[in-house]
Amino acid sequence: MHTIRIDKNASIAASERFLDEISKGPVDLAIAEQLQDAACGGAAAIGQVAFTWARQYPGARFHPILDRGHDLTDLAKRLPGLIAIMMAGRIGDEERDEGIMRREAYAAAREIVTKMDGRDYRGTTKGVGVSLLCADETTKAYLSPFYARAKNRRPILRGEEEFQHLAFQILETSVNQRRFDDVSHLIDDLGVMIRELIDNTDRYARRDMAGNRLRKSVRGLYAQSHLISPERINALAGDYAPLATYLSNIEPR
Repeated sequence: MHTIRIDKNASIAASERFLDEISKGPVDLAIAEQLQDAACGGAAAIGQVAFTWARQYPGARFHPILDRGHDLTDLAKRLPGLIAIMMAGRIGDEERDEGIMRREAYAAAREIVTKMDGRDYRGTTKGVGVSLLCADETTKAYLSPFYARAKNRRPILRGEEEFQHLAFQILETSVNQRRFDDVSHLIDDLGVMIRELIDNTDRYARRDMAGNRLRKSVRGLYAQSHLISPERINALAGDYAPLATYLSNIEPR
């Protein structure tokens, strides 16, 4: 079977090309541990590629690409890699037993998601940022930063003040102190926005268009800071022209 190999920079534009390739017929998927985000939204876009691929071809195989000295835990710290591990029907390569690699990949994913649940934010992703992923239909469907445990019922979404505290922690982890001081006035609004995001995914992203519960799904957020001068703001779009146009329009503000 043909394999889509994602081993260079992740970007929104690249994800659209990969999605087009996936639509043409069954393929395996390979994602590199060294995959780098290319501008804003790259990691989430490639994560969507992994999710869509796994949904369309549950019998296809995910091939982790690991450089010398790196392991599956390193891959699980990359958002697309973690999503692929959680969603893929099969995990392995030609050199190793598929069952063993699948168990090792799940163990690596469990380690990272446990850090998310335990609010060890610096340990959730490569580089400077925060990754929080609810893996539905697992024991980590309701991460502690988002949900409070409720006796004899499913966990409930935390309130706005708790999400504002989460926003504070995300910014504290994702930006340096000088930048944190510059953007700290946004914390309350950011907390409300994050709560709305998670509430929407809780309500509407766990079933298909016919209302059937998805056997597997992932949802959450990925936070990363970009230091860039205002006059170069459209560089955040990478090679994705629609986003570049939008950013150019807001440059004067």
